[in-house]
Amino acid sequence: MTSPPPRPSGGRVPPALITNGVIAAIFFAIPLALIIMLDLDPEGWFIVAVLAALGVLIVEHEIVAPPRRGRRMLLKAQESYARAEAGAGAASAAAARIPTGDAHGAQVLKRLRWYEGRRRETGEVLAGLGRMRWIDWHDPALSEAAAKLSDDVSGLSAINDAVRNAAALLTRAPGWEDAWENECGPLREDLDIFRELCQEVGDEAPAAPPIADSELGWARACGARLTALRAQLASGALPPGAALDELDAMAAEIRARADALARRALAAEAPPGEEAGLAHYREYIGTWKLPDDDDRYAYSGTWQDDDETGASPAAGENGERAAVSYNPAATIRLHDYSPGIRVAGIRWRGLATASQYSSPIERILDAYLQSRSTGKE
Repeated sequence: MTSPPPRPSGGRVPPALITNGVIAAIFFAIPLALIIMLDLDPEGWFIVAVLAALGVLIVEHEIVAPPRRGRRMLLKAQESYARAEAGAGAASAAAARIPTGDAHGAQVLKRLRWYEGRRRETGEVLAGLGRMRWIDWHDPALSEAAAKLSDDVSGLSAINDAVRNAAALLTRAPGWEDAWENECGPLREDLDIFRELCQEVGDEAPAAPPIADSELGWARACGARLTALRAQLASGALPPGAALDELDAMAAEIRARADALARRALAAEAPPGEEAGLAHYREYIGTWKLPDDDDRYAYSGTWQDDDETGASPAAGENGERAAVSYNPAATIRLHDYSPGIRVAGIRWRGLATASQYSSPIERILDAYLQSRSTGKE
């Protein structure tokens, strides 16, 4: 739940401001005392200058900066809230077009209803923060409330985008092509990481290159399948819900293949009788529990065009691979940081299990690299 609206300090000075003020005063008082009481040599003046500089840094970082950071965060939240409010009507109209019988649409609607129930409360908290004075921003509790509010408001705006994408894609309304490409973003980003994992494995494990080459071939086929699905959607040969189901299965297969490749590579790289690297990997991957994982990974919102021929519209000049951007927060399918994920009713059921869920396989790559280093020690 959103925190209660914060209250002004009522003239009370936050303890943190008193503490930082005393520390800063000490760093100014000592140099002043040295100047008055001693005939300073060059080394003494250097010490005075250093202490004074430290005092200035403390004043800037601990006294001046907190209100500035808080106000900046508040302004960003106010802008996001204004966008969310402006888009609320369009989102409601779009929500009415989402087929209630589609599982993907149902979880988007569930997330939207949750945010709609919080919108008024979030607005009250936002208004309360707007009444805070300069001195109030030195209260750590207020900074925490502002950070939490920023996340809530960001989710309000993002869920509107997800609803519009769901309405467009699930009914093949105008704009469905963009919604589909955005939906493919997390999988294409995972495919980028999968190729990087294949490269790492091929470079490191003498016995692994044939396996890595085979997996690279599968990754190319997977990318081509995403393009083919769009064509099937356009022709009407494949219902949108079924296309999203295929993304569910593909996301699970990417994770499963990445996990299997990392395990095979670590086993191949280890000296006879040694399993330290593989044991480390198993332990790390075993902690992958979502969405309440403290070690969640976020999608960056960018993937590299994988059409090496340069024929793709996303390819850059001279056929080089070009960066393609998408909005992870606006996807219909879930990922670790989807707005309202905890109320969606969809649960992470395992690394290789298909569900309306993508989780960055960058975690597998990092686990492999760390485990490989552990195995060498």
